[in-house]
Amino acid sequence: MKYSLFVLLIAFASSDAFMYDSEELRKVGFVQPFIVDILVQIGSNNACRHMKESIMEERNKTIECLATIKSNNSFCHTFVHHFGRCTKKLVDKVESCIETKIQGAPTAVVDVLVAQLRFICETDGEHILEIFNPCIYKTLFMKDEKNCTRTFDRHIHNSAKEDKKMIPVVCKETLEYKTCIDEPFKAKCQNEITRNTVQEIFRGAMTPCKEINNI
Repeated sequence: MKYSLFVLLIAFASSDAFMYDSEELRKVGFVQPFIVDILVQIGSNNACRHMKESIMEERNKTIECLATIKSNNSFCHTFVHHFGRCTKKLVDKVESCIETKIQGAPTAVVDVLVAQLRFICETDGEHILEIFNPCIYKTLFMKDEKNCTRTFDRHIHNSAKEDKKMIPVVCKETLEYKTCIDEPFKAKCQNEITRNTVQEIFRGAMTPCKEINNI
């Protein structure tokens, strides 16, 4: 079975499903270029159109920076300790031209992912697998608690239509969402490992929200 999966992965990686250059994949794998291209995509709106070429140049320099480090280190070490540094110039360039409403988004993407990966890389497998504990999904999607998720989605959706900076809105709504599901979560997920895992996930999500304490 494991060999069949291995063959399927090779077939998928060599197919057109991957839009990345094979040399690039050999250098840094798929995950990091994918995230880098999310940053590029944020800067693909009309406000940054005049900087398209320079953004792509910075994108390629970012990949080279990651490739240099990746050759001597594990994925965890590269991402947690170097991804932010390698993407900084790209992030700064995108931040300089995007509309005010979404300023801070590229920085937030990097900060949140680095925080989440740090937790995943530094914790044990038992904590990581608690992400799949059914009690979490019972909390988020059971009929009596679904209102928390719907309220969060509605507020974010409505704010996106307004002329507001999105990062402060997302920070505020995420904190309120955490407060909303806190009691149902504690009632349904009584294992300390599960609680710690979810706490760290929220902590990582709140990384860009410097002004909010005790998350």
